[in-house]
Amino acid sequence: MAELTLGSLNLHMGRGASGHDAPFYDVVTACKEVDTDVLALQEAWVPDGEEGDVVAIASALGYRVAATFSVARATCHDQVRLVAREGDAGDGDWVVALLSRLPVLEADVVPLRPQLARDPGRRAVVRAVVDAGGTPVTVATTHLPLLTAPVWRLAGSLRAALPPGDVPGVLAGDMNMWGWCVDLLVGRGWRRAVRGRTYPSPRPHSQTDHLLVNDRVEVVAAEVVPQVLSDHRPVRARLRVRPA
Repeated sequence: MAELTLGSLNLHMGRGASGHDAPFYDVVTACKEVDTDVLALQEAWVPDGEEGDVVAIASALGYRVAATFSVARATCHDQVRLVAREGDAGDGDWVVALLSRLPVLEADVVPLRPQLARDPGRRAVVRAVVDAGGTPVTVATTHLPLLTAPVWRLAGSLRAALPPGDVPGVLAGDMNMWGWCVDLLVGRGWRRAVRGRTYPSPRPHSQTDHLLVNDRVEVVAAEVVPQVLSDHRPVRARLRVRPA
């Protein structure tokens, strides 16, 4: 049966675990330690006029950039700060990305609707169909807003962006919510593959970073990676595609 490994990490724009004004860390080193076939990134930092985190990680570690999405304009000179949803404010982009070492058959970005009050960014699902040993697998990532926004209103568009149950599918990302909330949001047919605290990374008390699979995917192994470079710990899993 076809297998693949998948990881997810909120990079915190390359800032360390001690806060929005923490010293920068090496994002390439952080992702090298995750070391999976497909890697989902949230809060990647792409300064204007520079390649930024996504290209640096892909180039150094042998990934192809399948797709990216700018959640918001931002700055992180003195501290991480979102400044606008769009326009000329800020000096770079706060990005969600999907990287793959497997062949990418297709990729796209699906906006989540509606735009939520009290959410400083736009939200979307970044998707790619990868070839896992001759079997197409749909991998998706997103970065959801804090529960201070009415996140439940995104449930319809999120579910519509996910593959149907007869298509092997995986969803990973920083969901900014507990596991039982994620279960309600994505609906039936999906289950969490990783259980463990991820935030804040030095002494985590909650799991906000999740990896979910549908019924066509079997979880061979899964874990929270014991890494404290970002303010979130990465999650990763080894997955096997079940026969139709």
